[in-house]
Amino acid sequence: MIVVPFIISARALSHSVQLIERYTEEFEISGHRQEAAVKTFGGLSKPGVVSIVTDAAGVFIVAITPIPLMQKLAVMCGFWILSIVVTDMILNPVLLSILPPPKKTQHGGGLLSKILGAMTRASTERHQKTIIAVTVVVFLLGIFFARNLVIGDVHPGTPMLWPKPEYNQDTRRIYDRFGKTEIMSIVIAGDERDRMKSPQILFTIEKFQRELEAMPEVSFTSSIADLLPDLVRVMHSSHPKWELTPENLRDSGFYLGMLFQGSEPGDLDRFIDRKMQDANISVYLRDHKGETLRAVIAKANEFIAAHPLEGAEFRLAGNLGGLLAAVNETIVASEAKVTILAFSFVFILCALAYRSFWAGVYFLIPISISNYLTYALMGAFGSGSTSTRCRLWPWGWVLASTTVFMFSAASKRRTRRSAT
Repeated sequence: MIVVPFIISARALSHSVQLIERYTEEFEISGHRQEAAVKTFGGLSKPGVVSIVTDAAGVFIVAITPIPLMQKLAVMCGFWILSIVVTDMILNPVLLSILPPPKKTQHGGGLLSKILGAMTRASTERHQKTIIAVTVVVFLLGIFFARNLVIGDVHPGTPMLWPKPEYNQDTRRIYDRFGKTEIMSIVIAGDERDRMKSPQILFTIEKFQRELEAMPEVSFTSSIADLLPDLVRVMHSSHPKWELTPENLRDSGFYLGMLFQGSEPGDLDRFIDRKMQDANISVYLRDHKGETLRAVIAKANEFIAAHPLEGAEFRLAGNLGGLLAAVNETIVASEAKVTILAFSFVFILCALAYRSFWAGVYFLIPISISNYLTYALMGAFGSGSTSTRCRLWPWGWVLASTTVFMFSAASKRRTRRSAT
C-alpha cells in the first residue's frame, strides 16, 4: 500500500511524457503551437481517456474486497487516477498552447529512439510470427512459475525489509532461542456466566493445546488450563500424581476461584474474563509466513469440527497471527473476482470506445499476459502476495488457448479477405 501513491504518480508522469512527445512531433509539422496542441489532444484524447478510466476502474474494483483499509485506499486512489484526465489530457494541451514552443524538436538521435525504432521495424515487417511464438512461450513459462505464487508473507520478520537486514535476522534468532515471535489467539466463547468452569471445556482446551503444540509451526501455547494442574498439585502436598485438571464442576470452580483470589486485578485477563464466561488460548507461532498461518488455521478448524463444545464455541482468531490469516483468506477469496471484473471492464470499455469486439480482445491479450508474467516473477523470486497456491493460475491455460484460437481465427479471416 505504501508504494501505490508512487505508482499513480508515475502513471500521471507517463501520460504527460507521451502527450508532450506527440506535441513536439505535431509542432515539427505545423510550426504553430495552438494547432499542434489541438492535434495532440484530438489524437490522444480517446486512447488517453480510455486508459485512464480503465486504470481507475481497476482500482475502484478493489473496493469489493472486505478489508476497510483497502476499500478506503481503492476509493481515494481511484478518484486520484480519474483526476489525471483533467491534469494531463486537458490541462497539458492548454499549457502547451500558451507557453513558448520548444526550441529543439529533433527526434531519433538517442539510444532509446534507436531501440524503439528497431522494435517498430521488428513488429511491422516480417517478424510477427516469431514475436507471437516467443510471446506464447513466455506466457506459458509465466503460467508455470505462477503456480509457486503464495499469498502471505514468505519470510519471517517484516515484509517491508529484505530477508537479510539485521531486523529480520534478529527476529529469526529470537525464535530460535525463545520460540516466541508471533502470537495467534483463539477464543472460547461461552453462552453464559461461569461456563469456563466446565471440566469438559477445560479438558477440550487442554487436548487442543497438545495437538497444536505437536505441529512444527507452533512453539508452545498457553491458556487457563495450564494453571489449574499446578494449583491442584500444590493443594495436595505437591504430589506429582495430583498434577491434573479437576474432573467435576465443583472442584474446577473452586480452583478457578482460588486463582482469581490469589492474583492482582488484570493478571488473568489474557487467560479468562472475570465472569469466567470466555477464555483465550495464546498460540505462539514460529513466524507469520502464509504457509505457517494456513497450516495452523487448518489444524484448528479440523479439531474444532471434531470436538464440538456444549454451551461454548471456538472463535478464530485474534492477535497479529489471526489478523494476517484473515487478511490472506480474504485476498484468496476476492482475488479471482477482482481480476475477472477488472478484465471484463477493460474489454467492455475498449470495445465500446473503438466500436469493435476485436478491439476489446486485442487490448485484453497484453493485459492478461503481463498479469501472469507478474505472478511468474513473484513466484520465481519467492515474493509473497499479501496466495494457498495462487488459485488463478489454472485460468492461465484458458487464456493461453483462447489467445491461440483468436490469432488463428484472425489469420483465417485475413486469408478469406485476401481470397475475396
